Amino acid sequence: MKKAVVTILILFAAEAVRAQSNIFTLQYNVSVPVSEMTDYIDDASFRGLSADWRWFNIRKTHLAAGFSLGWQVFDQGATGTFQLDNGAVTGVQKRYLNTFPMLITGYYYFSTAWRDPKIYVGGGVGTYYVIQNFDLGVNRLEASNWHFGAAPEVGFQFPMRNSQGIVNVKYNWVNESGEGIAGQERGYAYWGLNAGFAWDF
Repeated sequence: MKKAVVTILILFAAEAVRAQSNIFTLQYNVSVPVSEMTDYIDDASFRGLSADWRWFNIRKTHLAAGFSLGWQVFDQGATGTFQLDNGAVTGVQKRYLNTFPMLITGYYYFSTAWRDPKIYVGGGVGTYYVIQNFDLGVNRLEASNWHFGAAPEVGFQFPMRNSQGIVNVKYNWVNESGEGIAGQERGYAYWGLNAGFAWDF
């Protein structure tokens, strides 16, 4: 009897593991600043990378949960006057912004079959670590802050030979927090167009 119970439990556990799916994605990100972020940088960024881990029970639900990590680098040259908290500076400038989103995510997949093309909607909520740099000649100003943020997303996953392709559009909203280099609290927002690969394991 004991052996039979153990055998049943092992088979049940194996079936439960088999029914669950973990997906890892690696994506290249292109981002475009919007809203008040364009007061500092309005050039598009072609230097971004993100990685997601998603888990869902493929037989029982269309919902997935996981987390996302990313890094986006914005930079722009400018000439003119920039207003600071205690005055203004004029000259040739180089402006940088690095954002590091760390988000808990949730998604709804309209199909759960791994080999089927599928649309999904969802997004993430969590924190963004933002580093703002401002160079004027040999002088550099820097400010770094943690921000609360959210990132709604709509995407499409499609089968490839040994993996899945993934493309999505994401709106990154970063709430005002801390002091920027100009002395005031600052928020950021940017659209992301992302493409990459997804693997199940």
